[in-house]
Amino acid sequence: MFDKADVARAREMRLAYRSTKQITQYANRILKDLPMRTTKTPQPYGRNGQRPELVRSRSAAEMHTAITDAIDRLRELDDVRSIGVLTKWENTAKDIMQEFRSERIEDVSRLEEGSLIITDIIVSPIILTKGLEFDAVIVANASKNNFSETSEFDRMLLYLACTRARHHLEIHWHGTLSPIVPSVERLAS
Repeated sequence: MFDKADVARAREMRLAYRSTKQITQYANRILKDLPMRTTKTPQPYGRNGQRPELVRSRSAAEMHTAITDAIDRLRELDDVRSIGVLTKWENTAKDIMQEFRSERIEDVSRLEEGSLIITDIIVSPIILTKGLEFDAVIVANASKNNFSETSEFDRMLLYLACTRARHHLEIHWHGTLSPIVPSVERLAS
């Protein structure tokens, strides 16, 4: 019925083009302990960059200040035009937006379901960012209370957040760091 020329072949695409080698390797380590992992992790394309940064704060207020400082620093870099500040919860995104308003940080908007991106800095729950990419991503509050070691959903959510970053990734928390957040020591430089 079909000639060989009429049959399409499916090929599995496993190269990650969005993120640097270091970010892709780091994100893949988040998934490595999933018991029911059915998909293979993507391989980095080879574009080198900086290691992700882990930033600990003593309190939520100190973490908000550290995130504000990170935005100021990232805005100075030539390869950063867009920054995503990603949170697990909507209320955390609202708190961070309030902090940005009080600090008078400009060009910031909160991504909500159905909204358009019109600013350089987006504050959003992670779940709304699937399909988006940012030059830099700041994951806010990756604490043990927010990302459970036993939750497959939390691992997938953290993986999604990390893979939105093209060049720079920072993970911020206060209290105890979630055990699903890998260290950065074993990453290629």
